[in-house]
Amino acid sequence: MDEPTPKGAMVYPFTYSPRPAEDYIIKSQPICEARVAIRSPFPVPIWNLFWLSVPALDKLPGSGLNWWVSYDIVPGGLTAAIRDVVNFPLLRLMLMKSPLDFGAWWKSSTVTHLNGYPVFGDTWKKTVADRARSAIPLSLGIVEQQAVK
Repeated sequence: MDEPTPKGAMVYPFTYSPRPAEDYIIKSQPICEARVAIRSPFPVPIWNLFWLSVPALDKLPGSGLNWWVSYDIVPGGLTAAIRDVVNFPLLRLMLMKSPLDFGAWWKSSTVTHLNGYPVFGDTWKKTVADRARSAIPLSLGIVEQQAVK
């Protein structure tokens, strides 16, 4: 997974979450996972891997001061995402591509050596693949088109 970026490869960063990462910031907390991810060395791929790995993040936007009622922090989850993105250039590259491209690549990849595997467990590969698949319509603008009709 740590192959170098192919020479001349085009990368267009996609944010996979349905809302901007800023919408997942817990405003009542000076430090929170979304805020750290946004300020990290590779914000888009780190946010993408973390969002793909943690379905409970979808409960944060709009939760206000009661964020703790529906959201459980995954100890070590963001740290694992940061380490994996920083240490594996091919993973970083793929997390900046469309969720369709990333998902196809992820399904064919071995993930047991990544830092996220012991944190998220045996279901991690499937969780990430499923959430990447759910992000495909967003990346194609299908959700926005359906909302207009």
